[in-house]
Amino acid sequence: MSADTASFVVATFNVAWARVSSSRFGEIQKRTLEVRPDLICLTETHDALLGSFYCISSDADYGYRRIEGRRKVVLASRQPWSGVVTHPIDTMPLGRFVSGKTSLSGEMVTVIGVCIPWSAAHVSTGRKDRTRWEDHVAYLDALAEVLPDTPERTILLGDFNQTVPRTRAPVRVHDALEQTILDRFTLLTKDLSFEGRPTIDHIAVSSDIESTEVGAISNLTNGSKLSDHFGVFALLSHSATSKNGDRP
Repeated sequence: MSADTASFVVATFNVAWARVSSSRFGEIQKRTLEVRPDLICLTETHDALLGSFYCISSDADYGYRRIEGRRKVVLASRQPWSGVVTHPIDTMPLGRFVSGKTSLSGEMVTVIGVCIPWSAAHVSTGRKDRTRWEDHVAYLDALAEVLPDTPERTILLGDFNQTVPRTRAPVRVHDALEQTILDRFTLLTKDLSFEGRPTIDHIAVSSDIESTEVGAISNLTNGSKLSDHFGVFALLSHSATSKNGDRP
């Protein structure tokens, strides 16, 4: 898949801590680059440059034992970044957020990369001071305070650790996701699955960004998995009204 001059491609992949020098990361990178992305969000990864991309990353401290170079979120763009934020509010669990502005198809776009805590974050590992879904909901509550009610020229993507429609998350937890993200953005990856498995990695866009294609990036190779997640991508464009300076 390739984008024309008026469109652009974004992708996200949880690489399950694959080291940048490893063959596993190399294959994930190869498959991701095959969709010719202008913007990439990698989660559970390492702080490293991706070819000719400009990269920004979340803070190193995400509450667990630090391992050199690990980052929960890295955003990579073909254009430089400005206005980078890594911890927008004190109540947000550490090290799982990075945002910035970059040019995509000639328009400045706010990009928000997230890695929402999984259900058992800090329950039986890490600090061991949480109940199931507690950190997840705390993250969403903090994110709700950060996001505008009506976002403009904004892409939010990464590991949401929830399927849409809901499968395993308690109703109250899914309601928090809905109120924080789904009520503000168009979730392009709802209903997306690969080999019968629904995605928990998502791409969401403000109403002035349109999509013509959404798909999966395979995580399967030689009977094994490159990651326990598969990647997702979307072909996007700015709506005609946003180009003219008017909002839908």
